[in-house]
Amino acid sequence: SLLVLEVNGNRVSSIKLDPIGKTSAANTLSYLNNGVVFLGSSYGDSQLIQLHSDLIPETGGYVEVLESFPNLGPIVDFCCVD
Repeated sequence: SLLVLEVNGNRVSSIKLDPIGKTSAANTLSYLNNGVVFLGSSYGDSQLIQLHSDLIPETGGYVEVLESFPNLGPIVDFCCVD
């Protein structure tokens, strides 16, 4: 959600939350270019998303998932054989 503050002069007249779309819970966000963001998640799948300035009718939001990368974690034990 996006927090929107409406201001009249130097006073806040209203506060509202606008939903922008659905993604995995983010652990890290990396802006790449042209509205494309890598969303790294420890709890769900990591995603490559694109943010749009106009509403996407199919999703009802402003976020388009370009690609999803399956979460393999948490990896708590690792054994390497040489």
